[in-house]
Amino acid sequence: MRIAIACQKADIIGGASKIAALLASSLKKEGFDVACVSLKSPIKGKSFPEFHEIERWYTPKFVLPVSVPLGKRYINTLIYQHHFLLANQLKKCEKEFRPDVVINMLAWGGTYVLRKINALKIDYAQWPFDLMVFQGSTFWARVIDGALCLKDHYLTLRKIHKVICNSKYTQKRAYKLWSHLVPYEKFAVIYPCVYWKEFQHYTSEIRPKKVCYVGRICKEKGVDFVIDAFLKANVKKSELVIAGSVLNFSPYKEYYVQLEEKLIRLGDKRIKLIKNPSGKEIIDIYNSSRCFANFNPLEPFGMCVVESMASGTPPIVADGGGQQETVTNGVTGFRINKESNNISDQIAKFMRLLLTNDHVFNRMSIQARRHATQFDKSEFVKKWIEILESS
Repeated sequence: MRIAIACQKADIIGGASKIAALLASSLKKEGFDVACVSLKSPIKGKSFPEFHEIERWYTPKFVLPVSVPLGKRYINTLIYQHHFLLANQLKKCEKEFRPDVVINMLAWGGTYVLRKINALKIDYAQWPFDLMVFQGSTFWARVIDGALCLKDHYLTLRKIHKVICNSKYTQKRAYKLWSHLVPYEKFAVIYPCVYWKEFQHYTSEIRPKKVCYVGRICKEKGVDFVIDAFLKANVKKSELVIAGSVLNFSPYKEYYVQLEEKLIRLGDKRIKLIKNPSGKEIIDIYNSSRCFANFNPLEPFGMCVVESMASGTPPIVADGGGQQETVTNGVTGFRINKESNNISDQIAKFMRLLLTNDHVFNRMSIQARRHATQFDKSEFVKKWIEILESS
């Protein structure tokens, strides 16, 4: 069977790219003929190594540069052009590669890139981005309403063979939004996989009193809550490491600048900021920390949350989104009530507990490692093959 996988960019490190790379590599090893469609080809040292196992790539010759100032109108044009280019490359792929199934794994939605594809179409819904139009997010509503071509997006959904969601939470939100277009039986859930063994670096040394945040550095991930909670926890000889990627357009760049300025004002040398860490750095940060923290009640799944558990680092997260499916409250980590009036105080309480109580940390660390094994690649691949072979 021939499979074509569309992803945003293969030359960057990110959650969406990682899942696409793992799926492409795994299907190839299982005997499927795989091609990838992307805005950029993989680059050694900057891309997930699994992408380099795929020989056939379809990428445009030119992509609108992102080094210029990005206002709302420009981002609208940027996303529209990206999806236009990917749609053209998909048509070229269909003509030359002749795939039996095309899987859309774009980070920014863009289901409509499949509209003119005749092969069976599967949409991997990591988050229904058109939902932002209806959630009152002024910035994203303006961008997505124009840039994602919602009319074509909905016309394409009618022709989708299967909508695969990354959590039951995402499935619930997507079905509520698309139920008039896609019947319930066309929805399925396949959790992303994690190479949990690579995160399990056992050591006889006692971990330092370190809190970590790993993930995309942006406001919606609750980085400010984490900083405020760390200061309130006020544990002696403790430190906080904030490590992650920064998307190269507003409002993400603006938030990162504001975060740098905030840390300068605080002048607290215990707080470190690491931009675009390597994979090895991320693993080292997890394994030298006693807890992981973020706060995003709308997190669709949370790869970093599962990675932290695989590292034996109990997470402190919002009691919402896909985290309700990945974190067992009080056992593998802590979930904070998203309606609480004192969120940072609640996070600080559990930070203090994990940083100072060895018995609690050791117990939860063992449970977290064990829990993370259920997101093994074998289960991820098995479910995808079942979907593809029944198509």
